[in-house]
Amino acid sequence: MTFNRLIITFLLAGLVSGFTSDLQARSLHQPNQTPTQASARAAGKQTLTGSWMATFSSADEPPSFPPLPALFTFGKDGTLVQTDGGELQPPPEEDPFYTGPGHGVWKKMGGSKYAFSFMIIAVNPNGTLNSTGKVKFTIDLSADGQSFSGNGTFAFFDADGVPIDGASGQERITGQRLNVE
Repeated sequence: MTFNRLIITFLLAGLVSGFTSDLQARSLHQPNQTPTQASARAAGKQTLTGSWMATFSSADEPPSFPPLPALFTFGKDGTLVQTDGGELQPPPEEDPFYTGPGHGVWKKMGGSKYAFSFMIIAVNPNGTLNSTGKVKFTIDLSADGQSFSGNGTFAFFDADGVPIDGASGQERITGQRLNVE
């Protein structure tokens, strides 16, 4: 499995599913928000809760991978689900493996700063574990609660938990909140 394919697949193969209509109503639908939501937003009490379109980018110069689109859903209970185009790509012909959404957790660090981490798995065609990926970010949420940006790390491990040579590094992320149109 090539390093670039692994990185692209894992970063693409992690990002959003399963947000509830309750989260949609509370977090995504700003034009018709309740008075409580409006006053919380006006008071600067923004939250990461909701769904986001994001982009991963390499922190390396020159970049070690191209910008990767992603989706995130941050649940009110501190969980997150992440997905991207990786699982929509056909598996590599040599050494095929399959990936799915990333799952993880998030927390508020203070002020507008948040931290989150998630894990991604890849399986072989027979369903056995091929590898795992661990991704961590610290981000800053904008004052209006509609965007975020930050820095993080990624690391990939074989099925035995041994780090995959050359499959770790620094990355950046930006995100825009999804709103009802």
